[in-house]
Amino acid sequence: MNIVQGVLFNEQDTLQEAKDDLEKDVRKGTRCKCCNCFVKEYQGNIHSTLAQWLLLLYMEHKNFVGWDAYIHYNSDRLKIPGCKTFTDYARLKYWKLIEPMPKDPKNKKVKASGSWRITKAGREFVEGNLRLPKYAKIRNNEFLGHYGELVSILQCLPKSFNYTEYMNR
Repeated sequence: MNIVQGVLFNEQDTLQEAKDDLEKDVRKGTRCKCCNCFVKEYQGNIHSTLAQWLLLLYMEHKNFVGWDAYIHYNSDRLKIPGCKTFTDYARLKYWKLIEPMPKDPKNKKVKASGSWRITKAGREFVEGNLRLPKYAKIRNNEFLGHYGELVSILQCLPKSFNYTEYMNR
């Protein structure tokens, strides 16, 4: 028995067995036998708060800054009424509905700018011209693929949300 990066790893175990063990427990979260990294797979969907934030971003672009501008996620006009803190917005990148502002290569300390813009697909989704798979599979912040029925923005918004009134502003 060897210890590889702090993990008990039997010499009889093959790499395939380690992969199989990982796949078996990845949905609840597990440690990799080879590298000791914690690995967990998540299922993301475009829930009502994400859909509302995307609408706010759309309107900010349409009415104030234009389609090419990047907007910081913490802008006052991107605040969802009744939602104190919201950090899920970046999940929209898994459907290519938003894109981050490229980070400054000179500034190694900053991981990301925090500024985003809506994409053409994002505009089409908000305008009701595009339907998307309901779920995205994500493992350790890596996109693995989509699955599920195709949904529209209307299906993602809360039942009480008046889409037509909002879009006619």
